[in-house]
Amino acid sequence: MNKALTGCICAVVLISLSRPGEAQNKKLFEGSDTAQFQVEIRGKFDRQSAWNVNLINANVSSFQSRPKDMDISQTTLDMLNSKIINIFEEVLESYQIKNVSRNKKDYKKFRQRAEPIFSEGGDQYYRIEVVIAGDNGLGGHYGGLDIQLYFKSLHRSSNVVYGYSFRTLKIGKSDAETLFEMRRILSEQLNESYDDWKASLEKDLKNPRFYLLLRFDVNDLSPKQQKFIRKELFPCLYSRADSLGYIDLKKFYFQIFYRLKNADQNETEESYITQYAHLLQFSMGSSNKYPCSLWKTPLENYRATFKIDSTEKIITIGWKKPE
Repeated sequence: MNKALTGCICAVVLISLSRPGEAQNKKLFEGSDTAQFQVEIRGKFDRQSAWNVNLINANVSSFQSRPKDMDISQTTLDMLNSKIINIFEEVLESYQIKNVSRNKKDYKKFRQRAEPIFSEGGDQYYRIEVVIAGDNGLGGHYGGLDIQLYFKSLHRSSNVVYGYSFRTLKIGKSDAETLFEMRRILSEQLNESYDDWKASLEKDLKNPRFYLLLRFDVNDLSPKQQKFIRKELFPCLYSRADSLGYIDLKKFYFQIFYRLKNADQNETEESYITQYAHLLQFSMGSSNKYPCSLWKTPLENYRATFKIDSTEKIITIGWKKPE
């Protein structure tokens, strides 16, 4: 890239920081300058035209309707893929988002630190996901210039409370014009996804939550078996149920949050807890075909026992040694 073009790109970035309707260095929200953000940018720009269709159980003719690829030079695609990280960092800085990590290890660390919050305010750890192109999960795919942006708080259930924004990048007459457009839409998406997150949070707070206590009795188990329960079995069992988050109260004691009447309008706390215990028991099953099977694990041939105390809202999982 020649010096003239480089200078042009720098000028465009400076201008875009003060685009009409947005003050330079405006906070995304009060406290965004001190909060911690984990950011992930995944996917790459490519030539695929959007084919956002459902091909699950589709007929043969549906597979033959895939649109032709877009006419975009490889040089332009390489430029876009090499610049998006820097451009998005500039967008974050323009909203005074200062504490940013792209390290995946920090995501795990932040999640451990972020205790669940069920009221308004107090969030300190956030995650922003920028997804470029990619599959739609139904056999089709988004366009090679499509950008999705997700805004989430690590203190809240991300499958219930999240913000979302979608845009398609337009290729300009020059690299400078295209980069200007990229920065503009990413800035809009960040602001839009945060507003969407707030609306999602407000809706969520209007619905009551309940909790149950899940306890693992590990008194007669070896350190290896205890480690397996904590590191592998509990995460697997937790993922099987429609829960809203949990708090690790003790080493093998978890407070799990949920909502009633998701599917059954006559559901009660007692019936939910009983059903939850049955689901966990089924998930471990009696063979390797079950999602949380004990086959070839430190608890192989052990049988899980369940004790339900509906009054105290406690499910206790014990272990019967093989005979």
